[in-house]
Amino acid sequence: MTATDLACATDHRRELVIANGLNGIDGIEVADPDPTDGTVALCVSLLGPVPTDLTTDHLRVDAEPGARRLHVLGVRARQPHDEDEDGCLEVTLDRAGDGTTYHLALVEPGPHGHPGRQPLHGFDVRYHRAPFGFCGGRVADTDCPPGPECPPSPVPAPALDYLAKDYASFRRLILDRLSLLVPGWRERHIPDLGVTLAELLAYTADQLSYYQDAVATEAYLGTARRRVSVRRHARLVDYLLHEGCNARAFVHVHVKTEPSPPWHADEVALLTAFEGAPPPGHPLRWEELPPQALDGAHGFEPLTDDPGGPLPLFPAHNEIRIHDWGDGQCCLPAGATSATLVDASPGPDRLRLERGDFLLLEEVLGPRTGRPGDADPAHRHVVRLTWARRGQDEVLGTPILDVGWAAQDALPFPLCVSTIGPAPECRPLDRVSLARGNVLLVDHGTRVEEPLGPVPGAQDAPRCEAECRPAEQVPAAARFRPRLAHPHVTYAEPLPGPSACACPPAAAELLHRDPRRAAPAVRLTETVGQALWLPAPDLLASAPDDRRFVVETDDERASRLRFGDGRTGRQPDPGASFTARYRIGEGPAGNVGAEAIVHLVLRPGVGGHDLVVRPRNPLPAAGGTPPETPSEARPAIPVAFRATRERAVIPEDYAELAVRAGGDRLQRATADLVWTGSWYEADVALDLRAAGPAAGCGCSQADGCGGGECTAAEITAALEHARRLGHDLRVTPATPVPVELELTVCVQPFHVRAQVAQALREEFSAGVLPDGRLGYFHPDRWSFGEGVHISRVLAAAQAVPGVSSAEVTGLVRQGEPDQGALAQGVLPMGPREVVVLDTTRPRNGRITVIAGGGR
Repeated sequence: MTATDLACATDHRRELVIANGLNGIDGIEVADPDPTDGTVALCVSLLGPVPTDLTTDHLRVDAEPGARRLHVLGVRARQPHDEDEDGCLEVTLDRAGDGTTYHLALVEPGPHGHPGRQPLHGFDVRYHRAPFGFCGGRVADTDCPPGPECPPSPVPAPALDYLAKDYASFRRLILDRLSLLVPGWRERHIPDLGVTLAELLAYTADQLSYYQDAVATEAYLGTARRRVSVRRHARLVDYLLHEGCNARAFVHVHVKTEPSPPWHADEVALLTAFEGAPPPGHPLRWEELPPQALDGAHGFEPLTDDPGGPLPLFPAHNEIRIHDWGDGQCCLPAGATSATLVDASPGPDRLRLERGDFLLLEEVLGPRTGRPGDADPAHRHVVRLTWARRGQDEVLGTPILDVGWAAQDALPFPLCVSTIGPAPECRPLDRVSLARGNVLLVDHGTRVEEPLGPVPGAQDAPRCEAECRPAEQVPAAARFRPRLAHPHVTYAEPLPGPSACACPPAAAELLHRDPRRAAPAVRLTETVGQALWLPAPDLLASAPDDRRFVVETDDERASRLRFGDGRTGRQPDPGASFTARYRIGEGPAGNVGAEAIVHLVLRPGVGGHDLVVRPRNPLPAAGGTPPETPSEARPAIPVAFRATRERAVIPEDYAELAVRAGGDRLQRATADLVWTGSWYEADVALDLRAAGPAAGCGCSQADGCGGGECTAAEITAALEHARRLGHDLRVTPATPVPVELELTVCVQPFHVRAQVAQALREEFSAGVLPDGRLGYFHPDRWSFGEGVHISRVLAAAQAVPGVSSAEVTGLVRQGEPDQGALAQGVLPMGPREVVVLDTTRPRNGRITVIAGGGR
């Protein structure tokens, strides 16, 4: 190799050349070809002054054999125009070259006027020649990519036996190879050091082979076996492999002290009975609990919108009488959504119930015997108040409190308030059923804390950037996947927010769980700076500065935390430490029976251990769901995106999504695309359900929101993210059409005419009949476009006992003239109209029964 072919990383000779007064080529810039004649100009920068007496005989362009030949057409010295500009030697070539490397040399003229081989006088032997190129026949915008300056020597590939995949085959392969490399070594006894080393290498190779097979297995959904792998595959197609959900329960706390305990929600925990527990009655100390009480199987925590807010516990709410207005043998009927409670005069015993509080309605005495042991445990029901108004019973001089709750919390059974006691006394019994406040919503899980970190830092191996100058080393965070010490991390569904009209969720809605909305109850706080990190289902949409992490729970229910890489999610800084606060306890283990939660525990530093409190859950806990197994999810993952519609384009899409968003509150929805003159509007109509979970949020009209408007607002919000661009959206309840029906019947002999007429009014009412059937005009029996057919009305009338014959003598829309329904046999309805006939409400239709015969 000549001196000009030597490649060095540090250039000291340049300084030596300048110090000795020699000249040389410092660099060559290649200009774009001239569009008129194709010539190319080179600007040759020199280490010293630019000579002015050079000719084309002093320049030679060398190229590799077979490359395009270039010729120098001219050369001139270009002097700098100002002191900030360097001069150069401008060389003109006849054309552009190809992709090979060319060399320009300054030489002494040779014989016959041709360039010679000797360096030009005054130029250094190394710097009189410099390379330049054209990057594939064109002038490059940047420097051409250089090839390897010092390529490594080729190494022959080893002979690999790809059939060796386990320990025995690897051991045989290594020993056979050693027989070729060291033929004199023939020892094969196990205690020999060489055999031991060979077996260690075979063991390591076996582990690496297993790792390769495991990676290939987990790389595909069809063969993946680990829960974490299946979960990651599922997220790529927007399917969430859920981890189950914890249970919830309602707990009544009996308080025997005044003033009320000054406790906050995050200072209190509740436990089921455990071995070695003291008798219930006083709060327990958290620091004195045995390990078996904190294993996650027994703990519950209050679930409130404000964990730092005070708990509303008042002695006056322990037992609240249900007002009977001075009557006897009273009961709250099934389906009741309101009650009147006996209040007290202003003072410590006055009720403090307000909107959003929970109320327990409970039978405490047997209605037939008057004994507490005969009370039916199934006659317990928790409601959530949507309104409360104080009043006064002027007749009895009793302060009262009227309360109401949503129709979703309607009383599912008749609740006896007062009755007649057993014989022979037959005395009146009151307080058969009571209302109780101090009801807390709790969910399963015990809180624990543990430190995590520090985050390890990874640094490159020390290297020299230049002579006597080491390169700067910037520490970067290494792989940090901490494992939580306690398994069975709690996955809890967040509390639903207020409805579109700011109505609180009903108690029944709070017990309904969706495990796919459950999130891990884990929070991380940085030790320095106290920055909060929150869990996320994945980091695919996380920004580089989002403090998010993913909790990945494996098949043994142990959980690891996965952080971002600086692009999708923030990467923890090297050396950072965290405090993990999380809860343990999950799945069906929290579905404890009634009366199982009996202890109240106070956190460290909280006073009030001498107070008398008795917690109890009158109803069993519910909602604890086991995690979804990979075998259950694997068939559903590939087709999940087809099963769940996420966009609305045609009217049927809007109707389907509206029904899905409305849930049990809707029985049907219809939609049309209406041209407004400039664009299309998706007009969605809702047929609200009346039986079962009621439409809307259950607020009373006094609260300023109706059920239909609430549901329409909620469904509008749900459809906004799915509607097609360019479509307006309008969601309204169905148009009610009140009708007037006149029915003339002939009553059979020996039947009381008035009783038969009353039975007909009940049969054609809008309520629920005593036998549990829905009345003929109950809203849930009618939907869009269903007209009133006279034949069906007559069939229902003839089925009433005592009716000999029946005739429809009038059928019109209320307040409108007759449209000939009697002649046509049907009163038709429009596609968005629903029949309404409810005599309990004004302007909601009317039925007239004209009865003859009978007695």
